[in-house]
Amino acid sequence: MNSQKSDSTSIIKFNYRDLLIFMIPLLIFIIYFNIYYPGILTLESFSQLHQIATNEFTNQYPFFHTFIEMICLKIFGNPSAIAILQILVFSAMWTLICKHHRDDNAQNSNVFFIQAIITLVICLIPINAIYSITLWNDILFCYFLMFLCFLVKVMIDKQGNVGLKYVILLALTMAFVAHLKTGGIYVVIPTLIILSAYMFRKKPYSKNMCLLLPALTIILILAIACLNFAYNVEDTQQGYKLHSNLNDAAIVWNIVRDADWTGEVYYINEKGSNIEHTKDKYFTSINSTPKEGYEDLSDVNHGSDKYKALNSLVNAARTKQVMDTLFNSPALYMYLAIILLVLMQIMFKTKEMYLVYLPNLFNIIIVFLTIPVQENRYLYANQLVFYLLVIMFISFLLNPKREFVHDSSKTPEISGIMAEKDDVFNTGNSLNEAYELEDIYPSEDIHLEEPPAEKMPPQSEEASGEINNELIAAILKEIEDEKRDK
Repeated sequence: MNSQKSDSTSIIKFNYRDLLIFMIPLLIFIIYFNIYYPGILTLESFSQLHQIATNEFTNQYPFFHTFIEMICLKIFGNPSAIAILQILVFSAMWTLICKHHRDDNAQNSNVFFIQAIITLVICLIPINAIYSITLWNDILFCYFLMFLCFLVKVMIDKQGNVGLKYVILLALTMAFVAHLKTGGIYVVIPTLIILSAYMFRKKPYSKNMCLLLPALTIILILAIACLNFAYNVEDTQQGYKLHSNLNDAAIVWNIVRDADWTGEVYYINEKGSNIEHTKDKYFTSINSTPKEGYEDLSDVNHGSDKYKALNSLVNAARTKQVMDTLFNSPALYMYLAIILLVLMQIMFKTKEMYLVYLPNLFNIIIVFLTIPVQENRYLYANQLVFYLLVIMFISFLLNPKREFVHDSSKTPEISGIMAEKDDVFNTGNSLNEAYELEDIYPSEDIHLEEPPAEKMPPQSEEASGEINNELIAAILKEIEDEKRDK
């Protein structure tokens, strides 16, 4: 499925539609942020803050995420900056996803309105808003995993003919995915191999890029890993342990939450997030006290009317089985994504769409094999990637005549060649000129061929006869001229 862009540079030309899409999650999530200020923090959130405060780091949680939090704290001095960062990251990524699947120059603007409605619905689902302000490394990981799936879609649209800027962005995204979650590297390695092979297969234009992509990705992964040595991070990881009982991973395939689920959707109960209780519990467990002001946190709005009203809605989505299943079930969104992929395969007549889901599939496999506790955050990417697939599907439905082919307009150096070749047929130049052009631009993928018969304009038998007679006369005249020259 092609994106609906006709201009290779349009992705950097933002307009009011992009601003509106960006503002929908920003405003809704900011409302949650304001009420639950300074954010949703759990024991591991306080653990990372305390590491930063004491300057004693471990890799119990991905240090790269701790490093990002440390940068936010040094700039703003408050953990709320981390929640704001997550809100901005999702809003920006989602804006790019919608923009790529929309042609703002087209007269039909239905795509934009449907995208806006879908965005609004997504942001009104409590889990998406709550996770945007929850200080977990899993949230940023899932955002970047969704964005990685989107970049795979962009590569498919371009049929592997991507440029340097795209390769840098893709490599940077994969490096982030590798370091934002313990085990993220096992998502990136197979994805990197498959994408490099895909680019290599789409030769000759991708040869350099398919070598640059793995090289740059590995360099970035190693560069980020060097932060562990620079900050003397203590290795406390005990490695992954495989399940001995498949029921330990029931969250992967069970649509409805049952007794086998041992984790939580999000850590908010009927009374709220209760930061003070979590803070006291953490510092009691380590027999210590807060060292910095950003560790000594409290719920600013706890007990207020607006806090109670929003908290009631959030808990209803968690405790009511129907709402919990519709809004929070990772397995449900996995199955829905598979259904959408099958439908798109039927419509596009290609299996390449399955590549879009591969990064998330690898994450599902890792969670299935090693999940420590059955919490939604580990499979939150299921929902995000499903949202991405919905945007893709809507884009295709509203443009049914757009076939799944390479959009040469996005690759100027190729589109110029194709335009010149089209002129050979459109201006009536001789076949000799066409073959000369083929010699100038040799390619396995670009070659001259007659237009399909069904696409040629119908001709009457009389017109066909006149064309044949003219062609025969031209050939005879050329033979006579050659004889005369001799």
